[in-house]
Amino acid sequence: MFRILKNQRGFTLIELVIIIILIGLLAGVAIPRFVNLREQAIIAAAKANVDGGRAGVTLDFANQQLNIGTYAPPVTCATPPCTVASGSAELNAIHALLEGVPNYPASGPYDTPVGVGFRWRIMNTPNANTPPRIKGMIDTTCPEATSPPAAWTHAANDDCDVDDL
Repeated sequence: MFRILKNQRGFTLIELVIIIILIGLLAGVAIPRFVNLREQAIIAAAKANVDGGRAGVTLDFANQQLNIGTYAPPVTCATPPCTVASGSAELNAIHALLEGVPNYPASGPYDTPVGVGFRWRIMNTPNANTPPRIKGMIDTTCPEATSPPAAWTHAANDDCDVDDL
């Protein structure tokens, strides 16, 4: 009878406790890492949108200069910097320069109020010699007003500008 019990193998209680502790430590390290991935993905999508918009504007500028000899900017701004409003002709002009409408970050902390989480910003007055210089804003503390916020400086509010994120 003792031989039967001796031949049975299994884990001791201490071995099981050590394994549970190791799994808990791994979860404690991995979970915070994965929680931050959503925010990193939203910022990466915003940066990709800005890069695509800049490429589209630059290609349009080069195309018009080569084929027409002058440049008619698709987006205008009377007193830059200006925020491009949702549904405006400027927004449609930016979308026309791209392959399609970008996948804007549309949920989470960057989209309050709804629909204004990501905004295009025209930073200069484009003319026949220079294309529009555009940026992207993504932050709930950056107002969507057409006039630039008082804190629109790199020192005061870096998280407004997608390039600084």
